[in-house]
Amino acid sequence: MDIKRDSILFLFLLLFFTFTNSKAEQTAFYLASNGNDSNPGTKALSWKTVKPLNNRKFAPGDTVFFARGSNFGGGFVISSSGEPVKPIVFTSYGEGPMPVFSNMRYSNLNGNAIQVKGSYIIVDGLYFYNCPKSPVCKDVRTLGAIFIPVGADHNTGNNLHLGLNGNVARIARLKMEVDYNHNFVDFPEGSFRTNTIGIRMFYFFSTELYLKTYIQLNDDKLSNEGKERVISNFLLRWIYSPGSNLYMVYNDGRLIGPGEDEITNRTFMLKATFFWRRYQDLLDE
Repeated sequence: MDIKRDSILFLFLLLFFTFTNSKAEQTAFYLASNGNDSNPGTKALSWKTVKPLNNRKFAPGDTVFFARGSNFGGGFVISSSGEPVKPIVFTSYGEGPMPVFSNMRYSNLNGNAIQVKGSYIIVDGLYFYNCPKSPVCKDVRTLGAIFIPVGADHNTGNNLHLGLNGNVARIARLKMEVDYNHNFVDFPEGSFRTNTIGIRMFYFFSTELYLKTYIQLNDDKLSNEGKERVISNFLLRWIYSPGSNLYMVYNDGRLIGPGEDEITNRTFMLKATFFWRRYQDLLDE
């Protein structure tokens, strides 16, 4: 009888310590575009927006996962702090493109997607897009996708992708767009930054004939053998008959920089489509 009582007591103590230890372990939170903010924020029942993260109390060692292929609008403030060996991490999970963050409202955190006010925070593998500067704020340090004020120390941004695009000109028959992307990648072996700028233009000669061009410059010298990569594309489309098209396409890729330029790709294509209708179909009309 005593053996049975001692066994029950041992089992109770084991369950108690297991429960208390699990409560002390780090916690993971999940967000995805198909989630719901009323969910608990688990992987199976994720949050939908960044609102549950705003000024939330995180513990050292916590990790916040954003689903790849998701989009998140607005911004949030990280006010909690991690520890040197247990930072608080904000990163991505799953497959597909990086999760996209955009904050177009100047009144919301000055256009910042994330304001890091705590210490020992790691932001890794996220894509920030269209986070503009405020038209009223003159302090450049408060602008941008991620804002880290004075006093928030030992914070790291790894493999971050920043993007911006907009219309440069949109007048009769002409439309121009510019897109810009900035990558900051930080590895234990070292860090590097890359910039990509692209210009896209549409010119409509008529409703049946238009020209589309795209030119992109990438300064990633690490991947391009010390040179910059330039890609250009030209497409001319002529709708010479309803449902029938003539396409002319020219693609050019080259590396420019020290020494001679190197052509990596050059393609010219001509494509014609013809919509054929039976003579009887025309008579039926």
